[in-house]
Amino acid sequence: MGDEPEISWRGAVATMPQALVSIVVAMRRVNHPHEACALLFGHVTRGGSGPVIEVKAVREIENLVRSPVAFEIDPVVQYQMMEEEKARDPPRSLVGILHTHPGNQFVSGTDVKYMKNAARLSTLLWLIAGDGKRGELDIGAYIVDGGKVREIPLVYT
Repeated sequence: MGDEPEISWRGAVATMPQALVSIVVAMRRVNHPHEACALLFGHVTRGGSGPVIEVKAVREIENLVRSPVAFEIDPVVQYQMMEEEKARDPPRSLVGILHTHPGNQFVSGTDVKYMKNAARLSTLLWLIAGDGKRGELDIGAYIVDGGKVREIPLVYT
């Protein structure tokens, strides 16, 4: 971990197939009023203006605490999913975590705490799904860059 070069997140963007949005909508509906969570698998590539975090799969994982304000996942199940994705042809890596809010889409204080803690161990994209300003689903994409949480563009492909 300590030997890896630090990634420059300048110009970073996340991409996700539009078809995966229906998975997020269903997860949110089924788990309401609790937060739902999923692991995001894909690739991080170098784009013209910076890193591109390509989400290729959204795999729901149980929220062990069944709470409207928090989520916790089983690390054993996470490891199993990561191994399954690594064994695919072509293999996919864990690129992020998604969770839903039963209300509005925003980065809560709890989110910031866990995002910053996780950033010390791994590079992850965080997708947070909730209600947008007009009541429609809004998915925000966030990374931790230089110790600060910042939003990056999410482009649907």
